[in-house]
Amino acid sequence: MLSVLILLSVAAMAQTVPPATDCAVPESPLTAVNRKLPVYPDSAKVWNVGFLTLVVAVAVDSDGAVAGVKIYGSSGYRVFDEAALVSAEGTTYSPKVENCRAVKSVGLFTVDFDSK
Repeated sequence: MLSVLILLSVAAMAQTVPPATDCAVPESPLTAVNRKLPVYPDSAKVWNVGFLTLVVAVAVDSDGAVAGVKIYGSSGYRVFDEAALVSAEGTTYSPKVENCRAVKSVGLFTVDFDSK
């Protein structure tokens, strides 16, 4: 019984977007349009960490609004993870387009920190 429920829920999530009328760009990926630059945490400057890259998962609604952010690849330092989330939340996104329609989606974005 459990496997049937899982299959039904997966099938419901995998529904395709019905085609819309003709448009100039029928398909395009979720993209960051105006990135909010991350702020190197003051409390971390004494650690001499150097350069760090974090990966943030960003959920974006069909209107481009951020629906949620989550650390996907942590730096191992909480202050950097939090600063990366602030950067991702403050970034402006262009939603993914499928069959000429903007759709909800999740993308992975990198956030770089450099102490210099």
